[in-house]
Amino acid sequence: MGLKIYNILIVNAAMPDIYFISKFIHDRNWIGCSAVNVILRPVDTARELGKNVTLACIVTDKASSESVQWKYKPAGSDAFNALTFNENVLSSPSKYSIQWTYNLTVYNLQPEDAGLYRCTAGGVDYDATLVVVDLPQNVTIEMVGQPNNGETHNLTCKATNGLPPPTIRWLINGVDMQQQCRLHKKIFDTPVRNRLRRCDELPVIAT
Repeated sequence: MGLKIYNILIVNAAMPDIYFISKFIHDRNWIGCSAVNVILRPVDTARELGKNVTLACIVTDKASSESVQWKYKPAGSDAFNALTFNENVLSSPSKYSIQWTYNLTVYNLQPEDAGLYRCTAGGVDYDATLVVVDLPQNVTIEMVGQPNNGETHNLTCKATNGLPPPTIRWLINGVDMQQQCRLHKKIFDTPVRNRLRRCDELPVIAT
């Protein structure tokens, strides 16, 4: 049986015309022109250090001539690195794999895995940002000496490590003091210190 090809030209087409043609082809079980359909796109994701993460890019109606690709742009970089082409992993197979069609799994997350991931399907880009989280350790509050009534006294909160750098909030009896207290904040490589100095309705001062 020979292959028959029929072309149709619609002038000044409107939505009812497109619906009619689509239904006509479907009702007769004809093969129409189709494009890649991404039914689940990647979304911004945060995952703990050392864990695995899967970024979704579920594709249907992909023709054999079409492709789905994953790329990765590290944080602070302007260039994308190719990771996969369809089911094939172009980078390290121990680091990446394709699950189903065509989710990307990244194994044993490290700080350098954070960045922008791009799934390209049917010539359309779908981006998602991956944040690698390392929870802070040894969160402590330090106080030197004993406070006396009427005197100014300093409390220092320390959070060792943390990725991204942790944000410290002071609460007194469950009330957030961020907008009510004068704060003196210093960020070191490790640890992060946030010092509560006065609580007299003054604006936040960050130095």
